[in-house]
Amino acid sequence: MSSSLFKAIGKGPYCLILTIIRALLLEIVCAYLFCFIFGWGLIGIYAGLNFRGFLDSAV
Repeated sequence: MSSSLFKAIGKGPYCLILTIIRALLLEIVCAYLFCFIFGWGLIGIYAGLNFRGFLDSAV
């Protein structure tokens, strides 16, 4: 929602920064957390990606 707001008011670079943070950083952190910290392996990577999607929709 916040990235759409930045797009609407003409602040494209802020939208890009938010998208990169959300897509890359959060995705990597969640996949690493579920795969290595929780020890779920490949299933943990997929669970981390799904959890990241949940976090995206919640924020």
